[in-house]
Amino acid sequence: MGTEVNVQKFNVDVWDGNTNITCRFLFGEEGLTGLWADAGFHFVRIDVKSILNKFDKEDTISTSNGFWQIPQEMDVRINFSSKEIVYSDATISNFRSNIYATEKKIEIDNLYSDLPFGNIQMDLLVSDYKNDKINYNADVNLLIDSLDIDKLLKMKALGIPAQKFKSQEPATSNKKNPLLGLPDNINLKLNTSAKYISYKNAIVEDLILQITSNNEKLDLEKLDYKFAGGKMNIHGQLTMPNSSDHLKWSDEYAKGYLYSKADSIDIQKFFISFDNFGQNVFTADNSSGKISWASHYYFDLDEDYKLKKDDDLWLINAIVYHAEFDKVEPIEKTLFFIGHKAKDNMIVSKLDVNAFMFGNKIYFSDVLMNDNIANLDVFGEVDLNEKELDLGLEISLSDLFFRSKKERLAETQEGIVNLDKDAKLFLRMTGSFSDHKLKMISKRKFNKNREYLLDDIKTAEGEFRKRRIR
Repeated sequence: MGTEVNVQKFNVDVWDGNTNITCRFLFGEEGLTGLWADAGFHFVRIDVKSILNKFDKEDTISTSNGFWQIPQEMDVRINFSSKEIVYSDATISNFRSNIYATEKKIEIDNLYSDLPFGNIQMDLLVSDYKNDKINYNADVNLLIDSLDIDKLLKMKALGIPAQKFKSQEPATSNKKNPLLGLPDNINLKLNTSAKYISYKNAIVEDLILQITSNNEKLDLEKLDYKFAGGKMNIHGQLTMPNSSDHLKWSDEYAKGYLYSKADSIDIQKFFISFDNFGQNVFTADNSSGKISWASHYYFDLDEDYKLKKDDDLWLINAIVYHAEFDKVEPIEKTLFFIGHKAKDNMIVSKLDVNAFMFGNKIYFSDVLMNDNIANLDVFGEVDLNEKELDLGLEISLSDLFFRSKKERLAETQEGIVNLDKDAKLFLRMTGSFSDHKLKMISKRKFNKNREYLLDDIKTAEGEFRKRRIR
């Protein structure tokens, strides 16, 4: 039958709080075989770092020699709370939770804590934890009032003191989810709302995030937020490989999809948020206006969960309106090449952009720009691997040489000529991003180049239709 030990009541005041335990132990030849306990741990302040410092890095608890092991029978109920928990320079408050553990599962119910930037609520179920295929079910609600990510990343508490414990190689069976850094066999439901988040120059407000995840897929059900004077809406999905063993891959890769919609994003604020993307052509100093877009993005991940860039497929439809560009070098060079010196800023009433990205190349067939200097029609491709571009430009000569687009009459020796039928100039821009050249081409070559481009776009469109069916 074994030896039974009963603790009718254990009560002690510690850490400005109170601990009370009632428990029963059952010991057999193989060690502890049964544990039943009902405990309450209620503290005023816990300093985690000072507790960890009491343990030497060589101090370990052995599970192999029978000193401690999960008993065959277990029923443990714990009510835990602490008004304050401190670790290094991080403090959380009003922490509380109910814990229920048996030999088959661990339940953490009604966990709540105030955070420096909001609060968190969570329910967690861990089942089959005694074998290699642990299952997790988590329901997390995170509320953020105001969060400065730059300050958060500088906190010392994020540097986990791994030197205090023996380092171990991670078990191959515990390979983690590539996006959230979570273990396999987890069903996660995450709801997040944030009033204000800042990171470097970027500011996000009124954020709502909803994510569900399991072994087969991760769903980004909703990501809405205000950004750069406009609104963003994003949803998507990541489907994991069809394999029960993630160490042995079939021909299938993890596949993902993202849809994004932007409404009235301020171009100047957008460039400021991302430090002009590290380039000095279009910047917050020389560009302004609004941009809206809708895009579909399909991608594959390899066996290491890295992006397979040559398999990306991206479709975007964008509109730029009420925009102004002041001394943008490529625009000035183009106008100077055709004999037009732009003294005024280029004011664009509307710019339509339709583009595909496929095979790490960006293709666009019709970029139509209506501005105060000249109407432009641009098509071409941008090779992101080689960092080269090949563009065709169609420019209205009438727009360039007449102040008014409505009054197109020229007085010549033959009389007054009506230029309602617009004359066009055809150009080709080729070369690297940093050193590209312009030349005039015939209309025939211009149309031929457009035909070649349309063939490539048809290939991308066909691949797009395939992926939409999946």
